[in-house]
Amino acid sequence: MRVRARSPYEVERQVAAEDRMYVGNPFEMGTTPGREYEVHALFKRGRFVELFYIDDNGYASFGAANHFELVDGSIPPDWICNIIHEGDEHVLAVGPPELIKDWETIENYMDGDVGFGRDKLYERLERLKRLREENGMT
Repeated sequence: MRVRARSPYEVERQVAAEDRMYVGNPFEMGTTPGREYEVHALFKRGRFVELFYIDDNGYASFGAANHFELVDGSIPPDWICNIIHEGDEHVLAVGPPELIKDWETIENYMDGDVGFGRDKLYERLERLKRLREENGMT
């Protein structure tokens, strides 16, 4: 799954005033308008969808889906669906099983724990790239 970052001005015009607190500041997403990003998982909380991606600074980040436009909606065949309990909230998570099993695992990815987080995410990126090439999906 790939997305393209939208202009922060475009996002600001579209987002309803009551949703601004949730979707975050489009100027602080760590993305470049027009640049494409690989989505590593997605999360649905209530009516909001968040994407999990690597930002321009190399950090694992969450971003509101409306900050992006869909470029390639294909879901990798090894992704699963899981319900993660976060306090009183239930979050629908779609992504690789090694990432979306629980919030602790997701936080480890975010923190870039040695031997687990960012390195594993980059390994996954390389594997996905190879699979795409092998299946003519470049």
